[in-house]
Amino acid sequence: MFLPSSCRDIAFAAGVSIIIHMSVCTPKIISVSLNPAIDRGIEVPDFRVGSHAMGRQVFRRPAGKGVNVARILETLSVPAMLTGFVGKNQQDYFESSFRGKNNCVSCQLFAVDGQTRENITIVDPIRKVETHIRDRGFEVGSNDLEKMQNKLALLCGEDTIVSFSGSLPRGMDDENFLSLVKMCQSRKSRVCIDSGGKILRLCKGLTRKPWLIKPNRDELSEMLDERVEDVAEVAEKIREYVSIGLVSAGKEGAYLL
Repeated sequence: MFLPSSCRDIAFAAGVSIIIHMSVCTPKIISVSLNPAIDRGIEVPDFRVGSHAMGRQVFRRPAGKGVNVARILETLSVPAMLTGFVGKNQQDYFESSFRGKNNCVSCQLFAVDGQTRENITIVDPIRKVETHIRDRGFEVGSNDLEKMQNKLALLCGEDTIVSFSGSLPRGMDDENFLSLVKMCQSRKSRVCIDSGGKILRLCKGLTRKPWLIKPNRDELSEMLDERVEDVAEVAEKIREYVSIGLVSAGKEGAYLL
């Protein structure tokens, strides 16, 4: 059975939505997708590496964690903006995927040179095995990074939640990312981060805590530099670095700390 990559982001987007509805006022939400993807799912019965096989494409759609978060917020009818980068030849493909529904998500991605990465999942329904092939995608330059900084500077404010989800594109280093986070925080926006353990570990050094992080157990282990088996046991340590922790734990569900 295909499990769309968006499913793993449901806890994050839904969790943010629930917390928002508990607030006195409704904030603006900005989902930032710095390295989006096009996801392709191909079903190949009895798939064998090195062989010639007949398969069928099950889906092809705009994706990446930040895009998936915006999609889930759209499904929940929560107004939001999607910004970030996209290959210039795929800009309309991404934008059109948010048109004609409930129109509650404004898609404002910056077009950059190069192609948006295209990730392929090969599913063998007979052997019940998935093979994932991940592309590298475009590279951003200093002008692209400056546009992103200026965009968020205009959008951020005390009534804004900024969600950074997914990996970084080529050309954007850790300091570039932290600069965006710090800028959003300086404007009193609440910052959410759903990224790899390396990025989360860097955020431990921030003067201001992120408002929310959403690691899985492995990413949390990398962030804390220790193997985490029982999430509840490290709850206090997590709160040293973040206001709210939402830890996904596979079949166990998720922990809200």
